[in-house]
Amino acid sequence: VSGCSTATNVERPKAAPPEVVVSVPVRREIKDYAEYTGRTAAVDSVELRARVSGYLTKVNFEAGQEVTQGTLLFQIDERPFQAALAAAEAEVARWDALIKKNRDDVTRRKELREKNFIPQEEFDQAVAELAVSEASRAGALAAVDKAKLDLEYTRITAPVTGRVSRAQITEGNLVVPGGSPESLLTSLVSMDPIYVYFDIDEQTLLEYLRKTKAANKPEERGAIKNLNIPVLVSLADEADFPHAGVLEFVDNQVNLSTGTLQARAVLKNEDRYLKIGLYVRVRLPVGDAYEAVVVPETAIGTDQGRKYVYVVDEKNVVESRTVTLGRRQPDGTRVISNGLQGGEKIVVEGLLRCRPGKPVTPISETSASAS
Repeated sequence: VSGCSTATNVERPKAAPPEVVVSVPVRREIKDYAEYTGRTAAVDSVELRARVSGYLTKVNFEAGQEVTQGTLLFQIDERPFQAALAAAEAEVARWDALIKKNRDDVTRRKELREKNFIPQEEFDQAVAELAVSEASRAGALAAVDKAKLDLEYTRITAPVTGRVSRAQITEGNLVVPGGSPESLLTSLVSMDPIYVYFDIDEQTLLEYLRKTKAANKPEERGAIKNLNIPVLVSLADEADFPHAGVLEFVDNQVNLSTGTLQARAVLKNEDRYLKIGLYVRVRLPVGDAYEAVVVPETAIGTDQGRKYVYVVDEKNVVESRTVTLGRRQPDGTRVISNGLQGGEKIVVEGLLRCRPGKPVTPISETSASAS
């Protein structure tokens, strides 16, 4: 009978408010960065091709070797070109001898003409023969210059300092001038410094222009590299950005198909760690440093596109505060552009246990970490 009591006034214990981890937002100096993907490229990239036709007699480098400017790379058989140069010089000597004879003829016939011993036509003929021989000598001198150039072209040297690829044509083969793939001897790329190309999106570009205008900075009309804008680069397997350079070039118009603006940074590569064609991540500063409130990413909630944080007041009651987000920071925090002053207690862990207007049991982030 006592077990079937129908008493309804038994008091049940109230559930304790849920525990959440809270933290105070930090107000500190912030510098916004934008991140992009890019590729490394050589400052100088040269395809070596022959300028004259001949048989290759020497390949003077090893595949992948780094060479300095002026180093002999290929040698073409120079004997036919030496013979052509000797023939051209002999032609000049022949015209020199003929010019001497024609000058003597003009001198003699001038004296005879003054005494009316010969007609004017004969004297004019001697003068014309002298002019023709002098013009022919000038053509022979041009042929000598061309023969010297052809002989010089038999020595193919490195036009810049850099790393050479493998030889596409080996010794004993006939090389021909031209732009066809078959005429390619090898390629050469410079290694230090090195370029990084990347594309700036339209939104970041507009943000940068607004911040520049707000700071009353005059538009830079000279080279962009004079601004010394720092650029940080990270390889695919690097967590941080250890490679530093400067912004060296920005294109003069936005690409209509992609809505981006191509930019280029230049980096030192003294240790040759960066290779040509690598995929990299690029971090570019946007505007000057400013003071702002930052919170952990875990403290930010989303409700149908609205961003909010839970603020705990003095009575430990939760309030949903709408915030405007700024840029994500490298340390994993997020800038709050509007909605927080910096002295509030916000929930950083346990957002699912919070309900606006309901009490919670706040635990400081330090105590939670120690626990």
